[in-house]
Amino acid sequence: MPIGILHDFPTTDDGVAFERTVRLGMQPVIDSGRLDDQVEMVHATGVGLPLPDGSAVAVERAFQELVDEGVVAILGPAISDNALVVQPLADAARIPTINYTGSDETRSEYCFQYQIGSLEDEPSFLAANLASRGYRHVALERDRSYVGRRMAGFFEHASAVAELTLTSRDNADAIVSLCISDTARALATERPSQPVVANSALIYGYHDPQAAREWEGWAYPDTVSEANPIYASLGDVGPGAAGQYDMGRLIGEALARARVASSRGVLDGLEQVKAIPAASGEPGTLMGFGRSDRGALKGRYLVVRQWRDGRSVIAS
Repeated sequence: MPIGILHDFPTTDDGVAFERTVRLGMQPVIDSGRLDDQVEMVHATGVGLPLPDGSAVAVERAFQELVDEGVVAILGPAISDNALVVQPLADAARIPTINYTGSDETRSEYCFQYQIGSLEDEPSFLAANLASRGYRHVALERDRSYVGRRMAGFFEHASAVAELTLTSRDNADAIVSLCISDTARALATERPSQPVVANSALIYGYHDPQAAREWEGWAYPDTVSEANPIYASLGDVGPGAAGQYDMGRLIGEALARARVASSRGVLDGLEQVKAIPAASGEPGTLMGFGRSDRGALKGRYLVVRQWRDGRSVIAS
């Protein structure tokens, strides 16, 4: 069965490393004898929003390329804006997709989400973390992006639950940055005196050493933990590999459960995947789907990390 991989960002290797790690995630299912090793992977790239020179049209064209290739499922896109572009297309074409984005608004009948962070869960996670550290007066910094708008609304409610008071930066004992990575870097140049916690946009530091240094001491939610034995078993492959491995496992398990080799069969198979140990998150994080359940990761899949000396470490 052909599986599509939709890249909504420029790739340096035509998706070779991504496919290799996805296949690594499928291998346990193949080794179990429940799935043969004849899965073809088809790649299409359409640089999408909000990247420079990106567009929704490019993503739509990449999606249609995969449809024309006869794929029965698609992995991608990676960016919430583009997953929202794909959502009505996938539902209309009846092709199940697993996007790896941060927004649960990308979910629908045929659109599954593997959470690389969460615009909806992170605010509660950050508010609880601040309260546990004794902070009570918090300044909220956010931009006008989809990320900033979505997260700010959730944080306002989460701060009330955690008994935090939102205030100006002059009166705050901590700052919360709910921004895309470029805006978070702009805040860093101001060198605020208060401790800063930020959203998972700070995972960008893995790809930009200068950004990692600018965010020195900032805490943020990530989805990887060296204490997770599955992640540790992957070796030195980088943090992004955890999600790629997990998506490979999910699609492999779905194919093994599909009664017919079709997109509908894969959809039914995905809904049957339950309680699979994940490479992402704290030890014990599970993943799976179900009827009307389109979010993959269950449990403590968010991990508080911190940038120290240009390296991401578990926050102390």
